[in-house]
Amino acid sequence: MAAAVGCAVLLVSALAGCTSGPSPASDSASGEASLSVDDAVRLMSEELVGEPVLPDSVHQAGLLGGARLFAWTLSDGRRCLGALHQGAFLCLHAAADPPVSGPLVRITSSALYERRWLLVLDVDGERVAGASCGAQPETLFDLGADQVAGGVRRTYVLMGESLPVGPMTPRVLRDDGTAQSVEPLEWSGPASAPGLERQAC
Repeated sequence: MAAAVGCAVLLVSALAGCTSGPSPASDSASGEASLSVDDAVRLMSEELVGEPVLPDSVHQAGLLGGARLFAWTLSDGRRCLGALHQGAFLCLHAAADPPVSGPLVRITSSALYERRWLLVLDVDGERVAGASCGAQPETLFDLGADQVAGGVRRTYVLMGESLPVGPMTPRVLRDDGTAQSVEPLEWSGPASAPGLERQAC
């Protein structure tokens, strides 16, 4: 699983006049049972993208501005990330990838989402525990893992409110059980983006 560089990210939003998508609301005044997270994701995704959601693929990926973001996988292999109450999410296109050749973190694409920058990471042979730009921690979302030739490849989305300038530092844990380490991650991002400040790493 990877994102195709340049056109990897498809941002899908509820159109004007449409609802924001089904939301797994908590207790209601009427006491009626609300939709489960799995059902809400399935209905929103099938309505706006037209692809079924793979069973048992829905999981909470992290928090953004206090809202829970969920990740799920479509039947065509794309991985998606979104907040259900907003009715907006992004999906990463599946693409043919080289086999796993060793521990590696690489950027496969970048985009803007909800006035934040984001990077899509493919990670081979290790897990990302976090990442920072200097002393500023960035928001990390785990979209899931795939078994590929040579090992396991994991997909992450890294988000921030300021454009990082210079190498970021992901903290990784190798699949072979070796100690956690830090790997510099270079990104040649845009010189500027509407509404975003630049931050030196």
